[in-house]
Amino acid sequence: MSRVYRVPINQWAMASSQEVFELTAAAGIPCWLEEIRLDPFQTSVAEFLMSLSLFTGSFTAGSGGTSVTPTPTLPNDVAASATFKFGNTTRTAVGSGTKVQKDAGQINSVNGWYWQPIDTLHRIAIPASACLALSLDTTAVTATINGCVIFSEMF
Repeated sequence: MSRVYRVPINQWAMASSQEVFELTAAAGIPCWLEEIRLDPFQTSVAEFLMSLSLFTGSFTAGSGGTSVTPTPTLPNDVAASATFKFGNTTRTAVGSGTKVQKDAGQINSVNGWYWQPIDTLHRIAIPASACLALSLDTTAVTATINGCVIFSEMF
């Protein structure tokens, strides 16, 4: 069984070499990434390259961002054990552990970006004590986005 959590992102100003978000699973509780939706509100078109990476073993969490409390999808469900930050100015770095890039793409400053697996077998697993980070690899201009990240925890 699993519990589903939502993390809204409200009016975040994207800047070069930042992390859009960092999701860290708690010890003993793995997670699944279910969905990412990023909705910019711009009138001029620009492309932003992004990468989605999984850090396992020893890593240094990103810093300079904002911690956000995930909201349970079901009313009165328990709080998430995982932690969530967005807008880190210093990106997550691999230590003696492993970094594996799971996906890469582009967000268009007018059309946005949406990631949702077609099949549940295509979800990205986040092992216990591991971290999944979505990073901006290039930023053409400053843009502001809204959006939501949905993940589930196994229990």
